[in-house]
Amino acid sequence: MLSDDRMSRRRSATPIDSTESGALLKPEPSDQVRSLLAETQAVSARLAALHEVAAAMQSSLNTSTVLRTLAREARWVLDFQFCSVTELHADTYIEQVLTQPDASAAATRHGTLDDGPIGKAVRAGHALLLHSLVGVGLVPPDMQSALILPLLSRGTVLGTLNFYATQAQHYGYDDLRIAGALAAQAAVVIQNTRLFQEALDARDELHAVLESISDGVFVVSTTQAILLVNQAARQMLGLQQHPLSGRSLAALGLLARANGSRLFTARHLRVLHQLPETEVQGTLQLSDGRHLEWHRTPIQNSSASAGYVISLRDVTARVQLDTLRDDMIAMLVHDLRTPLTTMLLGLDLLNEPSIPLEAHAELHDNIRLGAQQMLRQVNVLLDLRKLEAGRLTLFPEPIHLAALVTNTLGKFKLQATTSKVLLCSEVAENLPFVLLDDELIARVLENLIGNALKFTPAQGQIIVRATRDTRLLTLEVCDSGEGVPAELSERIFEKHMQGAGNNQRKGVGLGLAFCKLVVEAHQGQIGVRTNPGGGSIFWFRIPQPETLG
Repeated sequence: MLSDDRMSRRRSATPIDSTESGALLKPEPSDQVRSLLAETQAVSARLAALHEVAAAMQSSLNTSTVLRTLAREARWVLDFQFCSVTELHADTYIEQVLTQPDASAAATRHGTLDDGPIGKAVRAGHALLLHSLVGVGLVPPDMQSALILPLLSRGTVLGTLNFYATQAQHYGYDDLRIAGALAAQAAVVIQNTRLFQEALDARDELHAVLESISDGVFVVSTTQAILLVNQAARQMLGLQQHPLSGRSLAALGLLARANGSRLFTARHLRVLHQLPETEVQGTLQLSDGRHLEWHRTPIQNSSASAGYVISLRDVTARVQLDTLRDDMIAMLVHDLRTPLTTMLLGLDLLNEPSIPLEAHAELHDNIRLGAQQMLRQVNVLLDLRKLEAGRLTLFPEPIHLAALVTNTLGKFKLQATTSKVLLCSEVAENLPFVLLDDELIARVLENLIGNALKFTPAQGQIIVRATRDTRLLTLEVCDSGEGVPAELSERIFEKHMQGAGNNQRKGVGLGLAFCKLVVEAHQGQIGVRTNPGGGSIFWFRIPQPETLG
């Protein structure tokens, strides 16, 4: 706020001499000298007030505050009844009235540069001193004279600063010079506030971008001080509630330990700041088993490095998938090698003269069993992707379910005999026909029975049951093995999920996923529950029409 005596200083035109007791009286100056001294004091007061107005405007970097300050303080250097500022937009402008800075935002006017004194001042690039506004064009009502001053910053016209008076011939060239100096100061301040606002907007935009991405991001200076960090990085490292800006990257391990976090230590992060100033990457494994892939890129400023950006990405799922893929390939090779070895061994024995003819039938059965196992494994791999993509076409037809179950159990007769497991069918021969894709449902049964054999110990049994009402087919495969843990009952139908039986025999974890997709393709449901007599019951239900035509 400017001092209260400025108006009196501005209007004072008479020098004050000391006439205290005992002082020598100065000769009275002449009228001409007195007038010149008054003018000098008035100009000096206006210049001082102009300096204070400029200082007051520079006290803020908010454009609205600067304009309010300009309107309030400009009265100390210039008389006016209406004040406004315009902002250019191509060939148009928006004029904001500043005479009443506390008025609503509706105190604005719109115009074009084709008419009025504002457009003329912008096109000419210099101030206008208008002694009369009669016939001038778009001007405020009841105004008779004006000063229109372009706001110039680095050769660019930002807009205009406009002062109007209700009297004609109100302004002179001294007023024009004072107003021009005020406009020059205002242009600098307004441009600075705009640049500052652009910097704030860019910062906010950068912050929004950093917070919207799922990767963790650190921006670190050459002295290892953290300049920027997003929430994703805080969450990955378990430091959501702690201010990290300004801290040393190497000190994060100590901060984590001090706050009870055991996810990482200083040793984990040491690699990030002890590498050469080049683009490098690697993987960081946290103590909770997660894997973070990090990438460090230097920030180049001219020819020197200004720091670097470290990005963190949680690749735990990818690492797990890679591990599962490697395990699946290893187990698939094992699963295919076992029946292939059986087949080759059987073929070699068939060529042995010492093998009696009555044993050839059993060898043929073993070879056929091995081939069927390999075919099931290959078919699951080929059809699983088609089922997931919805590209496998169903061919439903009426089938006799008891015959389907009997034929499927027959494929496992030799394996069940070898494992000393009893196979039973509790499917009624007079069960009505059902509408299913014969081949796919047979493979579902093969997977469920084969899985039950894998986890059923010797002297155990496997029972296949089926019921059909007017609208629903229910089929169950019951075993007497160790059962499925409750925590796996939902996830066991996911790809690569495996359970271990008493013989620790594992597969590639695709069979049950295949069963689930086939049943769902029939608009059915599949699940598992505990067998009251011990073991598990795998079941599926498929809707059926009331009658088969």
